[in-house]
Formats: sequence, structure tokens, C-alpha cells
Amino acid sequence: NEIKQSEDHPLKNHIDYINLSDLMSFDLKTFDKQINLNFKKKLKIDSKYPQVKLNEIAKLDWGNTSLTKEIYKNEGYKAFSASGQDGYVEKYEYDTEAIIVSAIGARCGKCFKADGKFTAIKNTLVITDFKNSLRNYIFEIINNENFWDKGGKGQPFIGVESARSKKLPLPPMNIQEEIVKEILALENLSKNNTDKVNILQNNIAKVLKTDAKEEKLNKYLLMPVKRGKSPKYSYKSDIQILKSGQIRGLKEFDFSKKYYADKSMIIDERLLQRGDLLINSTGVGTAGRVNLFNLNGKFFVDSHVAICRLNKELLLPLYALYQLYYFVGFKNIEKMATGQSGQIELAPETIGNIKIPVPSIQEQKRIVTEIMPIEEEIEKLQKEIDEIPAKKQAILDKYLK
Repeated sequence: NEIKQSEDHPLKNHIDYINLSDLMSFDLKTFDKQINLNFKKKLKIDSKYPQVKLNEIAKLDWGNTSLTKEIYKNEGYKAFSASGQDGYVEKYEYDTEAIIVSAIGARCGKCFKADGKFTAIKNTLVITDFKNSLRNYIFEIINNENFWDKGGKGQPFIGVESARSKKLPLPPMNIQEEIVKEILALENLSKNNTDKVNILQNNIAKVLKTDAKEEKLNKYLLMPVKRGKSPKYSYKSDIQILKSGQIRGLKEFDFSKKYYADKSMIIDERLLQRGDLLINSTGVGTAGRVNLFNLNGKFFVDSHVAICRLNKELLLPLYALYQLYYFVGFKNIEKMATGQSGQIELAPETIGNIKIPVPSIQEQKRIVTEIMPIEEEIEKLQKEIDEIPAKKQAILDKYLK
């Protein structure tokens, strides 16, 4: 109540008040009393147009529940799983335009477009036979994980009957066509920008090519590679904690949420310094991501991130960042991790033993100077790509509300 009534409490904007009924699933035939604390707000679609059930404007069925990825071939017809189009099969079961919905797991509710001959395997929903509606319009409405009603305790899933009864606004065909036309222009922009980014990244890789001898990072460290701390969190502090999920690669940090350490936290050599390289060291999909720390203020990283502090007179942090990101690469660093079932770790010793070519400091400066304007162009193009989801939503709001 103290937080709720306060006007300026720092946690006020980080707390949601949720109905208990929204934390429970009523989709199953038998009552499930499990309370799901991983609440996600349901998507509410306000529109001046009538709301219709999905099964009134399209056919929705399970993918082939008897097929798994074990039948995948190196070539053939496209096959869709809950992860999207990720394989090929000898026979196709559909020859039409469709929407494939991931019906279970981490990507539950994610949608994929399918055209022509394809097959959908276990753990998918297939939407076809669109009536008085455009496939691409429906896709833009339902391709949102918060659109769907989900069941399941640890493993979320979407039931076929629940999916069929989901409602969405149905404007006239001419309005749908305008929506699709404007969104297609944004998708073309995204594709063009992505192609340009790929070309520019290849140019960076060419600039980084050097005949210099490859050396271990250990040789250029001012202190051994160290993991961050496991802090006690607070909100009354000037010490920020960077968590592994906030480290997005190169120089990008996600500050949509901020974390602060308790004032009792002991300041030691792991207090970040400008020029430190930060490497995510745990978890499939995150271990191996590299960032350059170049922020002002007091920062520590949590224990899932490793700190590389370089001797800048011998190895420029920005040069090392480019080599690790573009030359060695995230995937190759991730492969150095040990463990299984998603619980992989990059040991500090492993990070210290990574090799990169190290030319003279003058040559490093020349390479960095040549790359920086290319990187600025990439950042500009990526910013336009990142803005597209919000622009798509603005188009939907313009026509539907």
C-alpha cells in the first residue's frame, strides 16, 4: 500500500496489480488450480469493427501430431515445427497460403507465414481457407504471444478449441488491403535494411583481416578474467548492476529495467571501468555475447557475466571488441562453453584463452578508425529496423480504432 499510494516511489512503475483469475487457466476440461506467476497481460484489441471468432473466417486445425523432426531430410518440401520453418520432408500435406502457430513451448503464440507446398508437424496449429479476410491481415493481428489464451503449468500451450474461439476485428476487405499494403512497405524496408547491414558487416570483416599473429587475450589483461558479483538488490543506491540479459552485443545495453545494489555492497576491482569488455558466460543463446562498457557511473555486472580488462597500450578494447564480435563470432564463443540442457558456462580461463590477431597499436587504431563510420551506418539502419514493430502497430491503430 505504501508503494501504491506514493507518488514518487521508484518501484511504482514496476508493479502490476493482477486479478487472481488472470493467473489461472480455465481452458482445460478439469479445473486446474495452479497459479501461474509468469503473468503476461492479455492483448486487448479495441476496434470500431465487429469482432469475429477465428474459426468463422478461417479453418484452424492441429499440425500432423504423428510427425516429429526425426523425419526431416536435407531437402524436399518445407516443414514447420513450433520453431518455424526449420527442416524439409519428402511429402507435403498442404498446397496453399497459411499461418502456422507455435502451439507449445517458449515461442508459444509465435506465428509464421507458409506458402505453396509444405507440411506442419507436431506442436503446431495450421490456419488456412481464409474467408472474407486476407491471410496477411490476420497474421498481423494474431502474431503476438499475448493474443492467445494459454494453458499449462511449466510448459505453456495453446489448445485448438481455445484458438478457434479467439476474436479479432474484421474490417471490410478494402481496409484490410490498405493495412496489408502499408505494412508490406515496412517489411520491404526491413528486408532492404537487413541486406545492407549484412553487406556492411561483411565489409567490417574484410577490414579486420590482418596477417598479425593470433594471441591469447590473457597476454593483454590487467587482471585475470573475473565473473561479476551476486549482489543484494535494493532501490536506494547509486550502484547499478548489469545483468546478462541487458548485454545485447557490441555497445548496446537494455535499460528498460534497471537494477541497483544495496549500499552495503563492497567496492572491489570488479567495479567496471570504461573500456572493460563484458562477455556473457552462461546460458544457451546468451553465452558468448560481447559488449564494450563505456558508461559513466558506478556499475557492476552480475555473476553470469565475465570482465576482461585490457592493457590499452597494447590492445585497444574497441579493436578487441570488433575481433571478438566479427572475427571470432558469438556462435564460436558459445561453442567453447561446457555443460548441457541449456545450462552451459564459459569458464574465465576459457575466455582468457580466446585468440585474436593482434597487430601493432598503430595498425589497431587504423582499423578501428576505418570501421567506426561503417558501424555508425549499421546503427542507423538497425534503428530503422527496430522502429518497424511500433510503426506496424500505428498502422493497425489508424485503421481499426
